[in-house]
Amino acid sequence: MSLDHRSLATRLNGLIWLEVCNGCTQCSLRCAAGTQASRAEWEAIRRYVAQLSASEREAFEQTLKQSKQQSLGDGIEVTLCRFLDRKTNLCTIYPVRPLVCRLMGHVEWLPCPIHKIEHPMPRAAALEILEVYAQTERHSFEEWEQIAPLLDGVADSRT
Repeated sequence: MSLDHRSLATRLNGLIWLEVCNGCTQCSLRCAAGTQASRAEWEAIRRYVAQLSASEREAFEQTLKQSKQQSLGDGIEVTLCRFLDRKTNLCTIYPVRPLVCRLMGHVEWLPCPIHKIEHPMPRAAALEILEVYAQTERHSFEEWEQIAPLLDGVADSRT
């Protein structure tokens, strides 16, 4: 089956469970800075943030200002995703998260840390989707912020 960019989301929705993981935060340490998103995904994030209520937007802006540094011990530090709320360990853009985030737990190379997903997506289907996705223009969230700012005048800590 040949996929075009428009049918990618439809195909993905038919293959994996995309509902909220009932508050599970076990994969949050895998939410790293440098996550890539396509232009369509970045625009979806921008639209999502633009429709937040005043109180939701204030909370969102506070999340962007949080330190994203995480010590793993033995002198190893990682920078977590800018959209990860460090107070709750939840994703602030969960409904519009990009493909790589949606695949977490649903493909064999990004397994669910608590084994909640018993049957990952078939490898051939996952590779087919990734092949189409690889053809799209992608940048990290930090790079997209330079191209098409998410929020004008909102400071955030990317480190």
